[in-house]
Amino acid sequence: MADLPFKESSQLSSLIGMNTSGIETDYVGSTPNNELLSNDVIRTNGVSGVITVTTSPTLAKVGGSAHPNRKFLSVYNDSNNIIYWSFSASVTTSGANKGTPIFKEQLLMFNIGIPVYLIAGSSSSAIINEGA
Repeated sequence: MADLPFKESSQLSSLIGMNTSGIETDYVGSTPNNELLSNDVIRTNGVSGVITVTTSPTLAKVGGSAHPNRKFLSVYNDSNNIIYWSFSASVTTSGANKGTPIFKEQLLMFNIGIPVYLIAGSSSSAIINEGA
């Protein structure tokens, strides 16, 4: 590479990628103070809700479906029962597919957008928070 005796100016450039729908997306931006800014951060309001976790695997979500483009998820066990979590929809409370326990009043936070499933030995409540 050649040594340049002075700063050379260049055209405006940007880093662009595509989301899962094939739509071009800007991954890098700048603040009003011209500081570099990643666009892969939470910028919208999150949602919170209470769900009932039963003896069948339950998707950890608020409302009818998981928050679109979810970047984080928190699960708080608001019951006296143990709730188990897994990335598998076939999670169980025992055996080969036994999930990881979430004990009474324990908070678990995920920095992910993939599905998380919950199950309990008996009907339990969990507080769910999602953000995108």
